[in-house]
Order: sequence, then C-alpha cells, then structure tokens
Amino acid sequence: MKPIIGIILRPMQNKSNRDVEAIYNSVKEAVIQKGGIPLGIILYHKGKPTQENIADLKILLSFCNGILLQGGEDFYPIDIWIANYAYEKDIPVLGICLGMQIMSCAQNGIMKEIKDASHQQIGYDYVHSVHIDKESLLYKIIKEEDIFVNSRHHSFIENTTLDKVGYAKDGVLEAVEDPDKRFFLGVQWHPEDMITYDKVANLLLEAFIEKCRE
Repeated sequence: MKPIIGIILRPMQNKSNRDVEAIYNSVKEAVIQKGGIPLGIILYHKGKPTQENIADLKILLSFCNGILLQGGEDFYPIDIWIANYAYEKDIPVLGICLGMQIMSCAQNGIMKEIKDASHQQIGYDYVHSVHIDKESLLYKIIKEEDIFVNSRHHSFIENTTLDKVGYAKDGVLEAVEDPDKRFFLGVQWHPEDMITYDKVANLLLEAFIEKCRE
C-alpha cells in the first residue's frame, strides 16, 4: 500500500492578502512521484497549542505513516510539538530547510540569522557543496561524501543535540539526523526541487517514502 505522508501546512498570504495554510506544489508532487499519498496537516494557529489542538493533531497524525516538515518563512510552538511527538513516537520524519530547523530546535538547537548571501540564491540548480559524514545514515542513503545542493535559507542552526552530519564549506550546518530512530533526518536544501536532475535528491526522497512503507 502507498504510505500516507503528513505534510505540515505553512501559513501564507494569497494574492488577495488573505491568510491561508499551504503545501508547496513541488513538495506535494515529489511525494506523489515517489509513491506516497500527501495529506495536509493544519497548524491551527501560531500560538502555544491547547490541549484540544493536541488531541486533534494526534488524530490527524494517527493516519500518517510519515511526516514531512516542508520549508517556509518561520515556525511556531505547534511545529515544535509536532516534531517532538514524531520523535517520541518514532514516526519517520523528513525535514526540508525550515523543517530541518524545526527538528533541530526541538532537539535543543538554536536558530540564528545567516548573513552570507551565498546561501540565499533562488532559482539555481546548484549553489554550493555539502560534505557528508561517512558514518551517517544520510551517507548510507546517497553513498556520496561531497554533494552539490541548491540553497535559499536565511537562518542556520547551532548546538542541536541531533547528529550533525552535513556541512557547507563555510561551516553552516546542512544536515542532521538521529540514527537511533527509524528515520529522523533533515536537510537544509530543497531536494523536492531537484528530482528532475539530481540523483541524490531522488535517493533521499525514495529512502524516506520507503521507510514510511514499513
């Protein structure tokens, strides 16, 4: 059976300046292409989640075989709750860009503003290289120690207790994981935008969806 992938919706504004919660089409299409069924998970609000919110989210997440934390502009207390819940329940999680930052901050990380414009390049197939720890799950998946990635983030992570398994040449953390979980892995770049031309992006997304099948 196809696994159901819960995609955490991101708050945005549409062209009429109305508030919406959205899934990026590239994320949705990547999940579908790799054999998953995308299911949008609402955030409810930006404040601290209530007990009723938590109870409702537990019902929604109970339908999910895995969770994808997509990119976005900012995260909120309810995002941290979702990341912690998935971690405690050992639900497979893939974090992309902001999603990686959510996972990292949920595990004692600190997010800081990045001032290097080389990490904020939109529309390029590749922007910079990332060195991958050969002892990591990420390396076992992609089987490459040095890769090239796209990049369009304005913040970076320090001090998370997750394993730090990928770095850009300037020292910016680009990949985190917990090898003791079924799949708890985050990357700072956007593999969903690279699946038409990049082998590593395909291997990563395929490994996540496959783990969600188990």
